[in-house]
Amino acid sequence: MQEALLAILAGGVEANTTPLPISPAADDLDAIATGINILLDELRYELKMDRQLADELDRIFDTLTDALLVLDREGVIVRANAASEALLGRPASALHGQPIAEVYESPQAAHALLGRLAEMSRVQDFEARCQSPEGKSIEVMVSASLLRGSGQTSASPSKPGAPAIVWVARDVRELKRLLRAAALAQSERERADALAKAHAELAAAHSELRSTQDQLLQAQKMDAIGQLAGGISHDFNNLLLVILASAEFVRSRVAHDTAATEEIDEVIAAAERAAALTQGLLALSRKPAPDGPVVSTNAVVKSLTTMLRRMVGENIRWDIALAADLWTAKIDPSALEQVIVNLVINARDAMPGGGVLTVRTDNRRLEASQLAALSLPAGDYAQLSVRDTGVGMSMQTQQRAFEPFFTTKQRADGTGLGLSNCYGIVTQAGGTITVDSEIGEGTSFRVLLPRVESTDGAPAPTAHREHQLPPGSERVLIAEDEPAVRRMIARTLQARGYTVSLAVDGRDALAQYSHATDIVITDLMMPHMGGVELGRELRARSPDVKILYITGYTERAPELTAGRSALLHKPFTGRQLLQSVADLLGTDG
Repeated sequence: MQEALLAILAGGVEANTTPLPISPAADDLDAIATGINILLDELRYELKMDRQLADELDRIFDTLTDALLVLDREGVIVRANAASEALLGRPASALHGQPIAEVYESPQAAHALLGRLAEMSRVQDFEARCQSPEGKSIEVMVSASLLRGSGQTSASPSKPGAPAIVWVARDVRELKRLLRAAALAQSERERADALAKAHAELAAAHSELRSTQDQLLQAQKMDAIGQLAGGISHDFNNLLLVILASAEFVRSRVAHDTAATEEIDEVIAAAERAAALTQGLLALSRKPAPDGPVVSTNAVVKSLTTMLRRMVGENIRWDIALAADLWTAKIDPSALEQVIVNLVINARDAMPGGGVLTVRTDNRRLEASQLAALSLPAGDYAQLSVRDTGVGMSMQTQQRAFEPFFTTKQRADGTGLGLSNCYGIVTQAGGTITVDSEIGEGTSFRVLLPRVESTDGAPAPTAHREHQLPPGSERVLIAEDEPAVRRMIARTLQARGYTVSLAVDGRDALAQYSHATDIVITDLMMPHMGGVELGRELRARSPDVKILYITGYTERAPELTAGRSALLHKPFTGRQLLQSVADLLGTDG
């Protein structure tokens, strides 16, 4: 009986499904009354809990920081929380009953949202723009979903005015402002980093440019000095040539007078020392000599070791390390000897109290990053290093170390041409020489010579024949613009029996030349027509003509020594001239 009554009150059983007794007993009535009282108490409790839950839900609804609207199935607002009022700038009473499209900046966007909800039941993080009553645009992030049982997708839709959609919007204006500020800050940091990097690169480029400019100025200065030295040396060599030849001529006339010959020998020795001095000056004006022999720096160092050890003395310890597989280079061996001797002497003089002198050779491959500092093309180089542990040089001294006549030694101890001579010889060979030094820490010179593959079977230099020179009878045409030199050559040859014709320049020689001429002696540098051009014109007329070129410079063009041609450098002695003429006349091609 009790169970049936509870079922009826709960609505779970039809009223006529269980017949009640028509005449209940007193005990049954008491039980029914008691059950009814219990049920009423439970219902009152549940109603109280529902009211408390509803109040709690209302409180939560109004305390949400995001705007929350409840819409019916037509998109009409049926409820709005406090955050909606703050976001949209309208009271809840004004929002109630308004279509959601009224709060959107674009009604089409609201309709699009409702359309998507009909298809998907939920929309998450959908960007939109709402509008305040004043027309102010409000950027929001919207999420929306259908309420369960709203009937939006069922055959029995909910009634108008019934809650069907929950619409939640979050104001993202501040967030976007912060994001823009963060992006701007990031951009500023990146810009600052980029500016710092650009500044560092600019500073490096400026430093490299300064270094390159300094090197260019140094090269221009050395080139100007070289041209000046070359011009002076050329004229000086002509004078020395006359002095040497005249001294020899006089000596041959007074050979019986011992006292006179001794004085003349002093003149000749002084002239020869002066000639060696001019060779140092000429090294500054030399151009690359592609026809030089291929040599190993190791071989040259080994050939000089004994002499150099005696030269530097016993208070200096030697440290020699030669690379076993050192690359070969194209340079005159005697010129390379001069470079090594000058560098060793310079190291010795920097260590008056003794020290360590290190000579090393090794192979070096220059990369692109090293080129600016060395002014050389990328490639392979044989390197010679000479280092001392002496007094060192200041930066100012290093900058002037290769200038002619610059020296830190006493006037009687050096001419200032040693290092400048090294510079000229090395650059002539296509290489470079550098200095690195610190006061009290010693000095290191590095010579870099371009790698050239050695050629097996290269012809050995032809030695001059030192036998007694025979008298001459051939016809010689001399082309020389310097009168004293022209007269000296003519006198030397005539004294030996040659028939001589004189020309003041190339044009004059070309006009006087005939097939009866056996040999032409011509200076390379003359007005109107130089020796090279004269030689070409003569070859065009007579391919077999023999030509002896003479010069106070250091030209080494192949055509000057090819075939029936030879080259003699000023200043030369009378015997050297006669020997060169005899050698050339004795050749067959």
